[in-house]
Amino acid sequence: MTRVVWVAAGGTAGHINAALSVIEALNDEVVPVLITTDRSLDHEVTAHITIQTARIQGVGFARGLPGVLRALGKNVEAFGANVALLWALPRPERVVSFGGFHTPLVSLVGRLRGARSYLLEQNAALTRANRLVGVWSARVFLAWPVPVPKSWLGRSVVVGNPPRAAVVAAVGERARVREALGFALDEVVVVVTSGSLGARSVNAAAREAASLLAREEGVSIVHAMGSTNGFSESELLGLGHLTNYRPVGYDPELYRYLVAADLVVARAGASTLTEIALCGVASILIPLPGSPNDHQQRNAEVFARAGASIVLEDGVMTGRVLADTIGDLVADGPRRCSMGEAARRLAHPDAAKVIWEEMERV
Repeated sequence: MTRVVWVAAGGTAGHINAALSVIEALNDEVVPVLITTDRSLDHEVTAHITIQTARIQGVGFARGLPGVLRALGKNVEAFGANVALLWALPRPERVVSFGGFHTPLVSLVGRLRGARSYLLEQNAALTRANRLVGVWSARVFLAWPVPVPKSWLGRSVVVGNPPRAAVVAAVGERARVREALGFALDEVVVVVTSGSLGARSVNAAAREAASLLAREEGVSIVHAMGSTNGFSESELLGLGHLTNYRPVGYDPELYRYLVAADLVVARAGASTLTEIALCGVASILIPLPGSPNDHQQRNAEVFARAGASIVLEDGVMTGRVLADTIGDLVADGPRRCSMGEAARRLAHPDAAKVIWEEMERV
């Protein structure tokens, strides 16, 4: 009999990449079905995969009453079609959720069709969708040691966030990756990224910081602007003279730059932090203000307490503040190395394998 596992993830590249990592760890006799949302980012992130994929319509719940009402209306409208889509899929033996507004519906329908439910909470704070899925999940996997509801205590286990196999492989070939990307071995590579969508505030500060750091010799700045909130070519014209500044858009292989990096400036999303830890690289974190349940701030605090990161507030960050912080770490190689080692101690390279083994066991 064919064993089918539904894998529900969407809304961010981080959710989907963690899901793909676990799919890679499944036994050969298991048939995965990836269930994402119909957002353009989900299409972009999954464009290269060949496994069966289903896409749920609707939107996440925004803050404020108007946003909640708008999302409620759209999700109610799409409910019937979404349930019909899920019921037409192969019957699952298990369903595992990684995050996204659609995961409670996917997990619940899977349960109604006889599947066991599992959940990975990738952040240091529980999201609303994951709190709901956790109610009926047989096992709740945690990326970090975080407080959980009392009813979860016997069902939760810390396993870390599952990194992509390609990232694990690339970390072992850092010198080759740097050479392929055109960086000298003695060059200090600073990578600035604000997630798959990009953040305008981080991008603006990074652009100004690049100008202020233009005279730093032996330093290269890679600016990954994201798919949505980056700058147009005309907005970047004034930086054409900067030979050490390399702006890029959304890149599904951004991990190559993280592997090559000596310092990373980033938001504090779970996927980014997972790869920072695996790469063992120092970081400056700028948590997204107002993230659900303030999870990015809590993620950043995990790394700051470990000595792996410096945390800057988005509201007070300017190009000058960012340039000064980058400059201090560029000039202090021993501190960067110490922070990188602290980050590496937070890595869980075998998380995907552990998750699947636990799903088989429980």
